[in-house]
This record gives sequence, C-alpha cells and structure tokens, in this order.
Amino acid sequence: MPDQNETDDEPSTAPYRYLHEFDPETESARTELLRAVAAVDDTVPTELPLLADAVDPDALETLFTADETGRSRLTEGHLAFEYAGYHVRITTDGTLAIEAERYVFVD
Repeated sequence: MPDQNETDDEPSTAPYRYLHEFDPETESARTELLRAVAAVDDTVPTELPLLADAVDPDALETLFTADETGRSRLTEGHLAFEYAGYHVRITTDGTLAIEAERYVFVD
C-alpha cells in the first residue's frame, strides 16, 4: 500500500468546479460572473473575452439581478452557457457554477 504522502503521476480528467455565490438583490449578476470566471482563470476581468459573444449581458442583468424595487425578477430558474472555455451556470438564488475539464493529479 503506498504511503499517503506519495502522489500518483497519473492525471485525472475529473471536471474542475468552482462555486461562487452573490446576492441578486444587491450585486450585479454580470459583474459577479466576470469576477468569478477571472478568479478561476487566474486573470482580471478585463482580460476575459467579450461577455456579449456568449450571452446578452443586459438579459443576464434582467433575469438575475433584482429590479428597482429590490425584488427578484425570477422566482426560480437557471441559465447555462459556455464562456471563456468554461461551462457557466447561474441560478436565481445567486449561485454561479463554473466548470471545466482540467487535468489534475490525484493521490
């Protein structure tokens, strides 16, 4: 049996998943999405591809950010799309899931 401190040099193609939560009543869905993808990609939001090439940013705001009265426009739902090489899923409760197939080394 191998020592637990030893690592196996065989890569795994398990999906990489990053979860980010935001408050749809006070935070912008578009801004939080860009921040989360930039964090995963180890870059700054201004270095990311144009969001409008993947999804309509205004529609994203309309669906997932509270209106001027502070109420959520949707009570339940999600939107999934590809952006910057990642699969992105955003839900009405303010959860962003960012996934990618990445090679990682497993123990």
